[in-house]
Amino acid sequence: MEEKKQIRKQKAILIFSISTIYFFILLFTVLPYLRSQFDLNPELYWFITGYFLFIPLLAFFCFQ
Repeated sequence: MEEKKQIRKQKAILIFSISTIYFFILLFTVLPYLRSQFDLNPELYWFITGYFLFIPLLAFFCFQ
């Protein structure tokens, strides 16, 4: 059985901080843009914004 790879606390904080900053950028750019351009259910705006957040995160963790 393969042992789990441990990461340092500084690296975990860095990854979390970058993800948080990216999420705030999405919240203040993509979310208002979607609201102004499309007339959709408000939950869909959050779903689309979350998609833009989690796809790069998933790719990052898969290729690390």
